[in-house]
Amino acid sequence: MSVIASSIFGRIFPKKLSVAVNNNGLTLADKQTTQLINWGELITPVSFEFGFFGQTICFATVSQTYKLTMMTYSAEYLLKTECDQYWVNAHLPRLNSLLNKITTTVNKRFLRQSTANQIKAIIAEEYARWLPWIKTSKALPLVSKQIQWLEKYAKWDDTLTQTYQEKYIHEQLQQHKSFFDNVESNPLTERQRRACVVDNDNNLLLAGAGSGKTSVMIGRAGYLVASEQAKYEDILLLAYGRKAADEMDERIQNKLATDKIKATTFHSVGLNIISQVEGAKPSISVFAEDEKAKAKWLQTCFESFIENDPDYRALVLNYFNKYYYVEKNDFDFKTLGDYYQYLNDNDIRSLKGDKVKSFGELYIANWLFYHGIDYQYEAQYQFDVKTI
Repeated sequence: MSVIASSIFGRIFPKKLSVAVNNNGLTLADKQTTQLINWGELITPVSFEFGFFGQTICFATVSQTYKLTMMTYSAEYLLKTECDQYWVNAHLPRLNSLLNKITTTVNKRFLRQSTANQIKAIIAEEYARWLPWIKTSKALPLVSKQIQWLEKYAKWDDTLTQTYQEKYIHEQLQQHKSFFDNVESNPLTERQRRACVVDNDNNLLLAGAGSGKTSVMIGRAGYLVASEQAKYEDILLLAYGRKAADEMDERIQNKLATDKIKATTFHSVGLNIISQVEGAKPSISVFAEDEKAKAKWLQTCFESFIENDPDYRALVLNYFNKYYYVEKNDFDFKTLGDYYQYLNDNDIRSLKGDKVKSFGELYIANWLFYHGIDYQYEAQYQFDVKTI
């Protein structure tokens, strides 16, 4: 045990203080009291400041900051190395646990962006506890490898996040290759497999009609169970329409050989939740179950707004006049026939309802209609000019 007392100036005051250092912690003692502060309680190591009246010893716990003034001038020489070593030994298990937890997190699961942000915040806090003081401390050899990892993680950026994500994806695709090869009639494509494995906080899958969205839903559900990231009862599959939900249900039973996953619609799951909370099913609007009634109501509202609200009517006319049809560049068509085919396929019509033969005619007809000018599209010419 090392013990230091007050400096010559500190001894002048009635409350003389001594500090003893051992493996258990710091023991502060005066004539009346003795206090032991364990090394694990110190959030930062002990620091020493030289002053005219003696050295100042500083350290802090979660609840209190200590500043012991007018201690012996040789305090740093006598205690610095010993204090650093004791502090490192007390806090090394915490650092090891943190680094091991990070290693497990980045290798065991897909590294979500929110998880990466949490890791960076924790690393920043731990970095401030250890650096830069440990670099000049004689206790550095006790923790040199851990400090190297801490410094590496302190530079965490999006590139490192993506590196861990890609590493995990590659390992999972290899490990579950047989499942992805056989879950559907045809093996899933590379992009479909990645869509099954990627598990960020928010996942947006863009896919066209017939490109295998349902296959990905089935593959993802099966993969989560096969990789032990979820149980069947943890998975909820939702579709907009009843027909799509029924199709998904059937394919799950055929491909995954289970009836523990049920696909349902957004409306159905909403009703079930309300029923469980309220104890009874709520009354449903007729528009939710009768498409014709809903369409009629929308049409009535639309016509009413157009008739009674001039501003709304102007907006509607402006929309149909400028934005309803997308004009394509002339150079997008190889022949005039292709251009006419585009107009015909898209049923290009003026606000009056006339089917026109060019966008030029469309703009002229709409301008006339918008300004209340009566016109006839391709009216019969008053003179007979037909020839063979």
